[in-house]
Amino acid sequence: SLPPGALRLLATADFGPRGAADARRTHALLEVLNDGQAVLMAEAEMVLHDAALMAGSVPPGRAEILPAVVAWYLHVERRKTDRGTLLKTWLSRWTPEKEYHAAILEQLGSSELPEDPGGGAAGSTSPMSDTAAGAHPSFRTRVARCFRSCANTVGLIFALVVPSLFFACMVYMGALHGDDRCPRDLDGLVTWFGILGLATLAVDCSGKGGASEPTSPVSVLLKAILLLLPWVGTFWTFHLTEEELELCGPALSAFGGILWAGLAVAELLSVCFFFWELSVISEHE
Repeated sequence: SLPPGALRLLATADFGPRGAADARRTHALLEVLNDGQAVLMAEAEMVLHDAALMAGSVPPGRAEILPAVVAWYLHVERRKTDRGTLLKTWLSRWTPEKEYHAAILEQLGSSELPEDPGGGAAGSTSPMSDTAAGAHPSFRTRVARCFRSCANTVGLIFALVVPSLFFACMVYMGALHGDDRCPRDLDGLVTWFGILGLATLAVDCSGKGGASEPTSPVSVLLKAILLLLPWVGTFWTFHLTEEELELCGPALSAFGGILWAGLAVAELLSVCFFFWELSVISEHE
């Protein structure tokens, strides 16, 4: 959109009589709009040519010249954005405003049952008027709102405890199915993955996190270790012989293979998606 100063200038501009637009007046107006910087006379002639095209068979007037001037004013060559700025823009789009658990707890705190706009004993005048106003539909509305509120609360609680249950399951599997005869410490790797995951959740819950608060260095270190452990687990699990897998335990070997391979593939897909969207932003910026 045009700034207010440019709009006022266009409102009072004089292009000459209709059918005889003066190129010099148009050129002087373009230089004023350009903050006093020099403008080629060819640009003023181009503006009048565009106005003539819009006017058709009749000579161009103020109604056609003004849109042509505006089109010239808004035609600005923009420098190509550097990759660092594009990367910061992409990260700002995907950085949450608040930490995962803090956002869910805030939603739980704000999820209240809305009041019935037409209900209330103080607002009713008589049983007949309450019935005539539609007491049964109002009751169904309150029941529907209560059901939606309860379903929303259950969903938020489920989303709140799922990460903790996942990492607690890692600790349980490593402690229950471990075997000291295993050449690789698969049980210890699974256990430490769960412990570090629970520690990361505890550190994140201690602050707001996200874009509103700087990320804790401890949280960054723990997440970096969590990203590295799936590759260690994948290498260990798939470089064991059948005899060694039997010593480690079939349950832990199968669980570790599915867990580490799944997490490693998820990380690879995330990296591919990262660079794909970065290329899309770079192409369409």
